[in-house]
Amino acid sequence: MRSFEIFDFWLIACMVPPLWKGGGPERTAAVLIGIAVIVTKLAVEGMHLTYRTANPVVVLLDIALAAALFGLALKANRMWTMLLASLQLCVVMGHIAKLALTQLDPLAYYVILTKWAYLITALPAVGAIRHQLRLRSFKVDQSWSPSR
Repeated sequence: MRSFEIFDFWLIACMVPPLWKGGGPERTAAVLIGIAVIVTKLAVEGMHLTYRTANPVVVLLDIALAAALFGLALKANRMWTMLLASLQLCVVMGHIAKLALTQLDPLAYYVILTKWAYLITALPAVGAIRHQLRLRSFKVDQSWSPSR
């Protein structure tokens, strides 16, 4: 099994709990991440990614996902959403590092971009489990922060 097949299996396994039993923030995060993965795969389809240079389409998609996740973190009544947005910001910082340091080792760039994705996709699933535990304990779990 190749690494992208392992990630696809991981993605599906991690997206089922938030979409099935998650609250609003968990579902929103799962949808945002799912859309980002699909659009990224479509954007780089047919390209041979060597990680020697930053792909502008991938950079823009990762920046857009980071912005959307930060927006979610500001509205959601969940702590894990801040960690999620921060992890995505680490990916964006990896792109900035590659753009600033063109001699950055392609393997290091590959690891920066791809390995964070496993944590990023797992967090909404963990959030869904915690949501269900709060519902079981308190019978209610406010998903969104009150408007100011």
